[in-house]
Amino acid sequence: GLGLGYPRPSLVHASWPRTQPTDQPAGPALPDDPGERAVHLLYDAAFDRTPDSGGLLFWASALDGSDLVSIAESMMTSSEFESLYGIDPEPGGYVAKLYEHVLDRPGEAAGVAFWSGLLEGGAVTAAEVLVAFSGSEENVAGEAAQIIPLA
Repeated sequence: GLGLGYPRPSLVHASWPRTQPTDQPAGPALPDDPGERAVHLLYDAAFDRTPDSGGLLFWASALDGSDLVSIAESMMTSSEFESLYGIDPEPGGYVAKLYEHVLDRPGEAAGVAFWSGLLEGGAVTAAEVLVAFSGSEENVAGEAAQIIPLA
Protein backbone atom coordinates (compact mmCIF):
# COMPACT_ATOMS: atom_id res chain seq x y z
CA GLY A 1 0.00 0.00 0.00
CA LEU A 2 0.91 3.62 0.15
CA GLY A 3 2.83 5.14 2.97
CA LEU A 4 6.49 4.53 2.19
CA GLY A 5 6.91 1.78 4.75
CA TYR A 6 5.48 3.83 7.61
CA PRO A 7 3.88 1.88 10.41
CA ARG A 8 0.16 1.41 10.10
CA PRO A 9 -1.61 4.10 12.13
CA SER A 10 -2.64 1.62 14.81
CA LEU A 11 1.03 0.84 15.45
CA VAL A 12 2.31 4.34 16.11
CA HIS A 13 1.22 4.27 19.76
CA ALA A 14 4.04 1.95 20.80
CA SER A 15 6.02 2.95 23.86
CA TRP A 16 9.75 2.70 23.42
CA PRO A 17 11.79 0.79 26.01
CA ARG A 18 14.46 2.83 27.75
CA THR A 19 17.80 1.83 29.16
CA GLN A 20 19.87 3.80 31.64
CA PRO A 21 20.78 7.28 30.38
CA THR A 22 24.28 7.69 29.02
CA ASP A 23 26.71 10.52 29.62
CA GLN A 24 27.06 11.05 25.87
CA PRO A 25 25.91 14.45 24.70
CA ALA A 26 23.69 14.61 21.69
CA GLY A 27 25.96 14.80 18.70
CA PRO A 28 25.98 13.93 15.08
CA ALA A 29 25.47 10.20 15.72
CA LEU A 30 22.05 8.71 16.32
CA PRO A 31 21.88 7.43 19.90
CA ASP A 32 22.20 3.69 20.52
CA ASP A 33 19.40 3.68 23.10
CA PRO A 34 16.11 2.92 21.27
CA GLY A 35 14.15 5.53 23.22
CA GLU A 36 16.76 8.24 22.76
CA ARG A 37 17.03 7.36 19.05
CA ALA A 38 13.24 7.66 18.65
CA VAL A 39 13.22 11.01 20.49
CA HIS A 40 16.17 12.26 18.39
CA LEU A 41 14.30 11.40 15.17
CA LEU A 42 11.05 12.92 16.47
CA TYR A 43 12.84 16.11 17.57
CA ASP A 44 14.46 16.46 14.15
CA ALA A 45 11.08 15.87 12.47
CA ALA A 46 9.28 18.40 14.66
CA PHE A 47 11.91 21.14 14.56
CA ASP A 48 13.90 20.34 11.37
CA ARG A 49 17.18 20.34 13.28
CA THR A 50 19.39 18.04 15.31
CA PRO A 51 18.55 18.19 19.01
CA ASP A 52 20.98 19.82 21.39
CA SER A 53 22.01 17.56 24.27
CA GLY A 54 19.73 19.37 26.75
CA GLY A 55 16.71 19.06 24.47
CA LEU A 56 17.40 15.40 23.78
CA LEU A 57 17.79 14.59 27.48
CA PHE A 58 14.65 16.57 28.39
CA TRP A 59 12.44 14.75 25.88
CA ALA A 60 14.11 11.36 26.45
CA SER A 61 13.41 11.66 30.17
CA ALA A 62 9.80 12.60 29.36
CA LEU A 63 9.55 9.36 27.40
CA ASP A 64 10.08 7.35 30.60
CA GLY A 65 6.51 8.05 31.72
CA SER A 66 4.92 8.63 28.35
CA ASP A 67 4.90 7.57 24.70
CA LEU A 68 6.11 9.15 21.48
CA VAL A 69 2.68 10.38 20.42
CA SER A 70 2.27 12.30 23.70
CA ILE A 71 5.74 13.79 23.30
CA ALA A 72 4.91 14.74 19.69
CA GLU A 73 1.72 16.45 20.93
CA SER A 74 3.80 18.46 23.41
CA MET A 75 6.39 19.40 20.78
CA MET A 76 3.59 20.53 18.46
CA THR A 77 2.51 23.21 20.95
CA SER A 78 5.87 24.99 20.75
CA SER A 79 6.37 28.22 18.84
CA GLU A 80 9.28 26.58 17.00
CA PHE A 81 6.98 23.86 15.63
CA GLU A 82 4.26 26.37 14.77
CA SER A 83 6.75 28.54 12.88
CA LEU A 84 7.61 25.56 10.64
CA TYR A 85 4.19 23.97 10.19
CA GLY A 86 1.72 26.73 11.06
CA ILE A 87 -0.94 26.87 13.75
CA ASP A 88 -3.55 24.16 13.15
CA PRO A 89 -2.56 23.63 9.49
CA GLU A 90 -4.94 21.97 7.05
CA PRO A 91 -4.08 18.29 6.43
CA GLY A 92 -2.69 18.61 2.90
CA GLY A 93 -0.40 21.50 3.80
CA TYR A 94 0.77 19.79 6.99
CA VAL A 95 1.60 16.56 5.15
CA ALA A 96 3.42 18.46 2.39
CA LYS A 97 5.54 20.22 5.03
CA LEU A 98 6.30 16.89 6.71
CA TYR A 99 7.70 15.60 3.44
CA GLU A 100 9.71 18.81 3.02
CA HIS A 101 11.08 19.07 6.58
CA VAL A 102 11.35 15.42 7.58
CA LEU A 103 12.20 13.63 4.33
CA ASP A 104 13.81 16.63 2.62
CA ARG A 105 11.87 16.14 -0.59
CA PRO A 106 8.50 16.96 -2.09
CA GLY A 107 5.80 14.44 -1.33
CA GLU A 108 4.54 12.30 -4.17
CA ALA A 109 0.85 12.84 -4.90
CA ALA A 110 -0.18 9.36 -3.73
CA GLY A 111 1.65 9.68 -0.40
CA VAL A 112 0.28 13.16 0.32
CA ALA A 113 -3.23 11.96 -0.54
CA PHE A 114 -2.83 8.87 1.66
CA TRP A 115 -1.74 10.75 4.79
CA SER A 116 -4.08 13.70 4.18
CA GLY A 117 -7.00 11.28 3.79
CA LEU A 118 -6.18 9.59 7.09
CA LEU A 119 -6.03 12.95 8.85
CA GLU A 120 -9.21 14.29 7.25
CA GLY A 121 -11.06 11.08 8.08
CA GLY A 122 -9.97 11.15 11.72
CA ALA A 123 -8.14 7.81 11.45
CA VAL A 124 -4.97 9.39 12.83
CA THR A 125 -3.97 12.59 14.60
CA ALA A 126 -1.36 15.07 13.39
CA ALA A 127 0.92 13.88 16.22
CA GLU A 128 0.59 10.25 15.08
CA VAL A 129 1.53 11.23 11.54
CA LEU A 130 4.55 13.18 12.84
CA VAL A 131 5.66 10.07 14.75
CA ALA A 132 5.13 7.88 11.66
CA PHE A 133 7.23 10.20 9.49
CA SER A 134 9.98 10.50 12.12
CA GLY A 135 10.29 6.72 12.48
CA SER A 136 9.97 5.92 8.78
CA GLU A 137 12.68 3.87 7.13
CA GLU A 138 13.32 6.73 4.72
CA ASN A 139 13.90 9.24 7.52
CA VAL A 140 16.08 6.88 9.58
CA ALA A 141 18.20 6.08 6.51
CA GLY A 142 18.41 9.77 5.61
CA GLU A 143 19.53 10.75 9.10
CA ALA A 144 22.15 8.00 9.12
CA ALA A 145 23.41 9.05 5.67
CA GLN A 146 23.90 12.61 6.94
CA ILE A 147 25.99 11.25 9.79
CA ILE A 148 27.95 8.61 7.88
CA PRO A 149 27.98 9.46 4.18
CA LEU A 150 27.40 6.41 2.04
CA ALA A 151 30.19 6.08 -0.52
